[in-house]
Parts: sequence; structure tokens; C-alpha cells
Amino acid sequence: MANLQINLKTSKSLKNTIPKDKIIEHIKSLDAGYCPMVRHYDIFTGEPIDEAGIYTDDVFVFPIDFLRYYERYDIGIPPEYEEYLKSIGVG
Repeated sequence: MANLQINLKTSKSLKNTIPKDKIIEHIKSLDAGYCPMVRHYDIFTGEPIDEAGIYTDDVFVFPIDFLRYYERYDIGIPPEYEEYLKSIGVG
């Protein structure tokens, strides 16, 4: 399993070829592991984030709050994850 390294500041420069709605649909279909006792904050607004944990598809693991940032802000997914999604037919 690969830990998907996500740098939100550099993710703003990533442009993906898979439509954003398809990526969101895929991520929402993944298993999520929650850590309800962990409190953290939106790195752009400082707003408290209720969800903490990870998403996994048994190949990649990444933080649950990535979906929040991906939906709300103009960021892309890392190239290695986009290539993986293409290889499994997402898009």
C-alpha cells in the first residue's frame, strides 16, 4: 500500500485529465477509517474539521480531509494517483 503524499500548496498547480466529479465519486466510494478523537483545522481558513482519518482503496492511503480540500479548492490530485485511477477505469 502506498501512502499518497499530498502537498496542498503544490496541488494547486496540478491539472488533471480525469473530470473532477469522477474523482470525487471514486473517493467517496472508498473505505474510510475515522479517528473521532483527533481535532484539526482547515489549513486555508482555520475552520475546525470534524472528520479525521484516512481513505484507502488497498493500493493508496490518504487523509480523509483531502476530499474536503479537493471539493472546495482549486487543487489537483498527484500524477501517480491519476495514473492509478486511469488504470482502474475511473474517468
